[in-house]
Amino acid sequence: MAGNRCRAPRGRGPGGRAGPLGGGRPRAPGGPRPRGGGAGGARAYAAWGLALQSSLERDPVRTVAWAREAGDHLAAWEETGVFATYLATMVDLIDRAGAHEEADAFLARARARRAEQPELVVLAEFVVAARRGDPDEAIRLWPSIEADAGIERFERVRCRLLRAYAALRAGDPGVERLCTEAAADADAYGHPELGRWLEPEAAEALDRWREAAQAGCTLEILGPLRLRRGEEVLKLPGGLPRAVVGLLAIAQGPQRIDALVETLWPGLDTADARARLRQILYRLRAVAPELVERLGDDQLVLGATVDTDLARFDRLAGSVTRDGDTDAALDALALVRGEVLADVSLATTSVPLDAVRRHVAVRRLGLLDQLVAAAQARGDDEQVLTWLVEAHRADLHDERRAVRAARRLVDAGRAGDARAVLAATSTALEHLGVAPHPRFVAACRAVDAAGTR
Repeated sequence: MAGNRCRAPRGRGPGGRAGPLGGGRPRAPGGPRPRGGGAGGARAYAAWGLALQSSLERDPVRTVAWAREAGDHLAAWEETGVFATYLATMVDLIDRAGAHEEADAFLARARARRAEQPELVVLAEFVVAARRGDPDEAIRLWPSIEADAGIERFERVRCRLLRAYAALRAGDPGVERLCTEAAADADAYGHPELGRWLEPEAAEALDRWREAAQAGCTLEILGPLRLRRGEEVLKLPGGLPRAVVGLLAIAQGPQRIDALVETLWPGLDTADARARLRQILYRLRAVAPELVERLGDDQLVLGATVDTDLARFDRLAGSVTRDGDTDAALDALALVRGEVLADVSLATTSVPLDAVRRHVAVRRLGLLDQLVAAAQARGDDEQVLTWLVEAHRADLHDERRAVRAARRLVDAGRAGDARAVLAATSTALEHLGVAPHPRFVAACRAVDAAGTR
């Protein structure tokens, strides 16, 4: 401020077109007032400059107040070339201040005057989409922003940061490269903290993403779904967001979006289903930015730094099969807390989920059998019983396992526990409507007889 005149920073260079933070043509505050504006135009123009200044000072209260003050005098601007510039500028400033509904209203009015300032309106659309709107829309608009030679350097630095933030929100795996480009551009400009000053929320989100990507996280699906970063359990949104994460985890690789939405919303229009999925992904990335990545336009995958207990279970089980490592068997079994994705419900039967549940159940039984064999080789009868009973619990319908465990229990003088094992299998078979095998029936009679002696 000098001589009661406020000069707004110019957002565009040659051609005089202003960026959302700039003055440009019409002339910056302090120059001649727009022709036909009168006293109202002068007041609106001065308030515009003060809103710009307040925005650069990161003062949302004053920014919104001055923007609204300018809006009170908007009628005086309507017949001048300043109108479209004013509207698009206010979109950015008010949106940064957090008055999103008002910013959207200004954007709608700016779009109606797009022909007067097309590049400026695109710039306003880009910053809103990158900050809080559809990140895919921001990505679509970016080539126009990047190719516009009229955008001044400081504005380009800010836009590069927002482009990286849009990629983060969209799950684009190129986030790291875009962050590096944004930082290099800011360094070359001589103001490495400029983007952080102008777009603090975006910068902080990218910082969190870098930290999370380095630390990594573990998605636990062998039981109720849990997400951990170190010892911290992160709270995932309930309902379908948990189903999305779970389905990506059991896929253990890229998952086609069309197949995913058909599982989640069978029969729903594809465009509507994809829109719902985008909203779910935004919510998930708010919890853990590195959790889900997008591959092209048609695939999703868990982030490269995300491990799953399923993958670890398979690695450990593989080492048991290969090396006979009983410690690895114990570690693998400790990972299984229940049925895979026990607390996730889907609208339709998921063939992949059913297959993974069978895979884990079969592999778990194999590990228990190996522990039984190892305990027998050591002559550890107590451990043999422990693992036989655990294997029976893992598959109540298996009559052979039930009989084997019951006989061992009888030999150990635990006829009551033996009867309980056989009764559990009898009940499980009854629920299936399956008659027990004669050998099983004979074993039940033998155990009953042993209990009466």
